Amino acid sequence: MINMEKFTQKSQEGLQAAVQLAEERRNPSAEPEHLMLALLNQEDGLIPSLVSSSGGRPTSIGKSFERRLGQLPVVSGGEVRVTLSSSLAKVLAAAEKLAKSMDDSFVSTEHLVLAVLNGAHVESQKLFESDGLNSNLFMEALKAMRGQ
Repeated sequence: MINMEKFTQKSQEGLQAAVQLAEERRNPSAEPEHLMLALLNQEDGLIPSLVSSSGGRPTSIGKSFERRLGQLPVVSGGEVRVTLSSSLAKVLAAAEKLAKSMDDSFVSTEHLVLAVLNGAHVESQKLFESDGLNSNLFMEALKAMRGQ
């Protein structure tokens, strides 16, 4: 079970935005792609600048995630009750482990993206990699941002 109290405010906002995005698109479940797009579009979020610092193009990557979301199943008629997919739960769990391994008390947005880049969700990882972004480049940018 995921303990949301261990997630930063921005991570929680990203998850809420992912669920809202799934609802708006009438997808039955919130997927890692919803979360990654939400983080790439997050106002005052770190992810767009980290992606840029890593050599990626946030707008281009965002468009790739938009296209991927267009391929997901859609619910017709009635109310949409969005659940978290098992894939998204796997990303959240991987991010939590990653935060612990980095001696961080809370799961931040960068842990969520890094979990995907480390293979917690291969489809999303490939979308980042198609723009030249990988976990090593992202980690270098993160360390530079943190002054490590």
